[in-house]
Amino acid sequence: MYIIVSKQDKRIIETLASAEIVDSKWVKTAQNSLIQLDTVDVVEVESVLDDAEYYKDESFLTEVEHEKLQKRPAYIARVKQLVREKYSDADTELAILRKHSAGIDVNGEFEAYNEYVESCKAQAKAELVI
Repeated sequence: MYIIVSKQDKRIIETLASAEIVDSKWVKTAQNSLIQLDTVDVVEVESVLDDAEYYKDESFLTEVEHEKLQKRPAYIARVKQLVREKYSDADTELAILRKHSAGIDVNGEFEAYNEYVESCKAQAKAELVI
């Protein structure tokens, strides 16, 4: 389970069964809208109190979840670095995403891109012991 938390006021914006980080800048919500990662934190949690509106003191997090939160900025930076090793030009990356979104990805570029990004995420987690 994931929560999307506003960086500005720590309000829990949404609770998700799974978080889909579209790329290094965007997270997709349950309603398929996109939110910039610059404005929110995406936090993996085991549970959230039904009446929890704010993420003030992190009191509902386990120690492991708190450690994951602390490592999140390093994780995101490392994933970006690994993705840029293969997709150094952000315009190329965006073109792949636009083609997929428009349904014109005839060469399977998105699948290859997505598999690579997932492998980068796995590598970053392994490196940071997340």
